[in-house]
Formats: sequence, structure tokens, C-alpha cells
Amino acid sequence: MATNSSFQFLSSPREIQITIAENCESQDLCNLCRTSRGLYELCIPVLYHDVDLSIHNRGLVRCNRPGIGWFYLPADYPTCENVPENARSKQERFLGTLLDHPDYRGYVRSLTWTFLVLNTENLDPDPYAEPEVFGRPLIEIWNVMQSLTNLKHVDFAHLDFYQDIDILGESPTTLFSSATSVRIAAEMKYCLATSVLHSIDPSKLVHLCLSNVQDPGQLENGDRYESDVLHSEQTETRLPDGDRGRVLPGAMRGLLPKLSGHCTALRSLILQKSAQAVHHSMYWNDGADTAVYEEWAAFVASVTVTLQTFQFEQGLKSEGEGIPPGTRRFGRRSTPNQPIRPMDERFMQTLFPVLVSGLWPCLKVMEIRGIGAWKGVPAMNEWKKAELREAVGQTAMLVIEEEASRTFEHAGQNDF
Repeated sequence: MATNSSFQFLSSPREIQITIAENCESQDLCNLCRTSRGLYELCIPVLYHDVDLSIHNRGLVRCNRPGIGWFYLPADYPTCENVPENARSKQERFLGTLLDHPDYRGYVRSLTWTFLVLNTENLDPDPYAEPEVFGRPLIEIWNVMQSLTNLKHVDFAHLDFYQDIDILGESPTTLFSSATSVRIAAEMKYCLATSVLHSIDPSKLVHLCLSNVQDPGQLENGDRYESDVLHSEQTETRLPDGDRGRVLPGAMRGLLPKLSGHCTALRSLILQKSAQAVHHSMYWNDGADTAVYEEWAAFVASVTVTLQTFQFEQGLKSEGEGIPPGTRRFGRRSTPNQPIRPMDERFMQTLFPVLVSGLWPCLKVMEIRGIGAWKGVPAMNEWKKAELREAVGQTAMLVIEEEASRTFEHAGQNDF
């Protein structure tokens, strides 16, 4: 039953009601919804406005594995098995509610989501239906995602350590097409990443973040690459119909060419990737990795005139990877005989020329991290830094750091 206090609250100006509701916790909003019809109509749009049912943005989390014991991994590693006990049930309840109340879908403006293996039996309106992962409930999940037509911000990742199981089935070709702010993270199928990036209106895109988006790779028959394959000796192929044939694991390629030249409103761009510290590594293919830098450089060149914030970061898979004992973490050195790390060489040959030759009339902040040094000689010396400072202007904040802020997983090397 509604109380006098609720009647007094509902008699206040609508703007004040919304402001108060926006500062309530989710559980408080749920409780308010049960109080009166007026509070229900007020709180439901606020409750579903900003939905965060993710686990990939938790930073370092503690993991335990037989034979290894306790250790820490970034939460966005596909090998991270630390999944909160209630993570899946929360997603199931959310999807189930949107299936029961289709009108709620229009309230969602921001979605932060980690694709997990769900108990689809909890979503199926038919209690006697087979709880098959690839059956009707999965189609319903995609239908819900596609019906979020008022969505403006999306941050999603595919993080489940059952990487060899196709838990998502065949994703739709169009997903979150109304989004103007997009962040994609971690390892996922190419079709899932492009269902978003290739269906949005690029002229309305304001923010884009590719946070170490990794392609697990595939063989010509569609099977997944194994981690013990010598990627350095492989080549990629195209099928006769133009579709992807053999694709090498690593930073995902082919996401940005369709956007180049069309993102006329882009204000913020963040590019992060795992990077190669040593030459002649079995886990890396030089040509495929260089292609990523070239693709990114071409895209950056097309948006320099509108960007206000640009961040680039490259890092290693683990602290100390390819680094002699006694050196600093995240790789100030490489191997004894190489003059420069492959990762630094590729950055300086592809992205750096774009940064120093582009026009940056709107730039406020540029951050470059993970461009290391070898034998005390930085990949980006003081003269290069001065050249970059002159290019971006004196008013923009310029941050250049030799070390990355974190480690990054590399597909095809999921050995820990």
C-alpha cells in the first residue's frame, strides 16, 4: 500500500523525482517499484536505463587451478575461470524479464555485457521444452539483443573458458545498430564483432574502443586453431566465394576498413592489443600482426581532425615475457641480439608517421603506452617525442610511457 511519504514524493516536480531515482541502488529501485503504480512507472525506466551484467571489467581476479594453485589473471582473459556464482543467474533473470515485458527493452540506453554459457531452460517460456543451447531459447536471446533499438552505449566481451564450444550459435548480422559508443573486448568470433561494428551508422559513432579484440583463428574447414601450431610458418587464405578461409589467431583484423572515412563524428578512440616482444616466435605471424598496425594506422589517419581523445597501448602476455632477468616489468628489453622489439618497430613504422603528420585541431589528450626500450635506447627518442609534441600542439596533454599499464592475452597462446 502506498504511504503518505510516497504520495508526497510523487507530488514533487518530475525532474526531482527522476534525479532521486537515478541516485538509488538497483535493489532500492526494485523495492520502490512494488510500492505504488506511480513509483513503478517512475523507477522501471531508470532501473533499465544503464544495465551492467558483465564480468570482464573487474581487473585482476584470483584464480585456482589444479597443479598450479592460486594465481591472478585479468578478468578479460578467456582462460580466466573466475566467474561469480550469480553472474549467469543475473543475466538469465534480466533476459527472462525482457522476454516477459517487451516494453522494457526500449528503456535500455547503456549495456555492459559478458556473453556467458547460460541455462537456457530458465529462459524458455515452455517448461517442457528441451533445454538445448542451440534451440529456441538462444534465438530468443538474440531477438532480445536485437530489439534494444534505443541503445546508445555498448561494452561487451565473450568470456567463457569453454572456448571450444560454440555457446553463442550463429550471431545475427545486425546487432546494437543504434549504438554511438562501442567498446569490444577480448577473444570472440569475427562474426560477433562485425555484427556490431559493421551495422552501426559510422557517421554517428562518437566513441570506439577495441580492447585487445582477439580472433581465435580458424582452419579452412572452420575448426579452431590449436595452441601448439607454428603460427609463424602459416599463411592466411580466402575461400573462392571471398569468405574467410584459414585465419591466424591474434589481434582481429578486418574490423576497421569499412569504417575508415565515414566516422565523421568520432571524438574518442582507444586501441589496445597484445604485442610481440621477440623475433621468431612460434606464436606470432609477422605479416598478420603487421597488418593490424597498418589497418589501425589507416583508420587513425581518417579521424585525426575530429578526435578529442586518442589512446594507444600495446603490452605483453605476461610480466617478463621475453625479458632477461633483472630488467623492469612489462618489457624494457627484448632478446640480446635484436636492436628493437617487433612491437615497437611496427608501431614506429606504421602508426607513428600518421600521428606526426595528421592534423589534430580538436585533440585534448593523447596517450601512448608500451613503446619500450632496448639496452637503454628508447624506441621513441627525445627527438621523436618532440616531433609528436609539435604535431599535436602545445595545449593537448601528451602522455608517452615505455611500459604498458597491464598485460594482454594473445590468442593461440592460451597456455595459462
